[in-house]
Amino acid sequence: MKLKLIFISSLFFIIFACSNKDTDSPLVFAAASMYDVLTEIQKNYEDKYNRSIRFNFGGSNALAIQIKSYNAPADGVVFAGDKPMKILLDHAIIMQKDLSVVANNHLALAWVGNHNSLEVFEDIISTKGKIAIADKDLSPAGLYAHHALETSGIFDKVINRLVFLSDVRATLNTLYSGNTDYAFVYLSDLKNSKEKIGYILINPDYYDSINYNMAPVSSSNYFKDINMFFDYIHSKSGQEVFENYGFIIGAKK
Repeated sequence: MKLKLIFISSLFFIIFACSNKDTDSPLVFAAASMYDVLTEIQKNYEDKYNRSIRFNFGGSNALAIQIKSYNAPADGVVFAGDKPMKILLDHAIIMQKDLSVVANNHLALAWVGNHNSLEVFEDIISTKGKIAIADKDLSPAGLYAHHALETSGIFDKVINRLVFLSDVRATLNTLYSGNTDYAFVYLSDLKNSKEKIGYILINPDYYDSINYNMAPVSSSNYFKDINMFFDYIHSKSGQEVFENYGFIIGAKK
């Protein structure tokens, strides 16, 4: 039986990553894997324009459900994968014309130190220890990893070793803490890691393209403010920050 550990905050409990305590400012719901890059862009944006932006980070699928089912107060979204955006598009919470692609990413399998090192993805079958993976119903990272395991024919051979978590950052944290031996993460999560991390990139033929989309919430009172922030993300200054964190730059639709 697979071990399933999901750490989820209450749907009504939101942790804001913001540079000030002002709650009278736009709130962006964003993928956990974008925490580092977006908080740096946030600081640069606020310093340049003296305008505040707040964030709520988590698994993209879970955040989309919060918005759709619980009217969570998002003014804009930056999500990984197409599924969370489709949830919002299908309920007219965001509009297709406002949707843009900001970046892409790679899927990796990571470990700490040298004793767990792998040469190729398939080597994971002959290893021991727990493997952290985001839950595919909560986070696109989990869906990409699940597809990679199934497409490669590895899933059934490691299923009893999988530890399911709420999002990709949670998988990385269990690796740092030593509670798991391997973790499925994005390449960008490893770019500025303070730990000695080993990893292999997983064959992109094993999973769908990893893209990050963003859009303002149509009913938001901060529609213009959100678009101004998103334009800054698409600017040369914003795109350079994405590149510095290991993302692949996408094209604005």
